[in-house]
Amino acid sequence: MKKLIFIYILLTSLFTQTLTETEINNLFNHVRTLEVSDSLNTLQINQLKTNLELYEKLKLENELLIKDKDSLNVLLKQENELLLNRIDEISPKWYDNKWIWFTLGVLFTGSSVHLAGQIN
Repeated sequence: MKKLIFIYILLTSLFTQTLTETEINNLFNHVRTLEVSDSLNTLQINQLKTNLELYEKLKLENELLIKDKDSLNVLLKQENELLLNRIDEISPKWYDNKWIWFTLGVLFTGSSVHLAGQIN
């Protein structure tokens, strides 16, 4: 900025145009306000860049969490299928009915007693 001011003053002096004291003060004040606004804009840009980096990190973490949840979901479905298969394997079959075994026991005992009675 100082170079621009110097060039401006140099060019104005070459064309023999002189500025009054108030015009020079106004010009310097305007340049100062522009410098301040430029520095504020630079700070804001830096802050926005930092926020952008943080949001990108957050996005990456969210993607990883989603992948973990998806893999957990797949594992839970597999576990559910295995548990259903296990239930099918350990559930009682038709021949595990206690009434069938009781009836067979009564029949065999009765037939044994009947056969033992015919031995005479």
